[in-house]
Amino acid sequence: MYSRHFATIAVGLLLAGCSSSTDPTTPGVDVSIQTGAETRGSSAFAPSPFTLSLADDGTVKWRNGDVGTTGGAYGTGATAGTTHTITSDTQGLFDSGSLAPGATFEHTFTAPGSYHYHCSIHPTMTGVIVVNP
Repeated sequence: MYSRHFATIAVGLLLAGCSSSTDPTTPGVDVSIQTGAETRGSSAFAPSPFTLSLADDGTVKWRNGDVGTTGGAYGTGATAGTTHTITSDTQGLFDSGSLAPGATFEHTFTAPGSYHYHCSIHPTMTGVIVVNP
C-alpha cells in the first residue's frame, strides 16, 4: 500500500514538471506553438507577429508547446502531444524539421524584413517574424 501511494505521488510530481504551458515568456523562448495548434490557423503561434531587432541579436527561439495533457486521476483522458515544424515560406531559408512536443528550434535573422513561416505538417498554421534594423 505504501509503495503504491509513493508511486502515485512520484508520478504526480513528474507530470507536474512536464508543463503544458504555451506561454512564450518561458525563459529563453520567444514564440510558442499553442496546444491544439493544427486547428488554430494563424493563431497557432504566439505571439505572431513576433517583432525583434537585429541590434538585440536577431535570434528567435520557438518551442513546441503542443505537449498534450496529463489527464485526470491516473492519467484518464490524457492526450498525446503533436509534432510540428517551423518552415520558412521562403524556400531554404530555415526549416526545423520535425519538432516533437516540448522541443525547441532557433534561427538567427541577419537582415530586416517580414519573414512568413508555417508548419509543413499542418500548412494552415502560419506565423510571421518582423525583424527591425
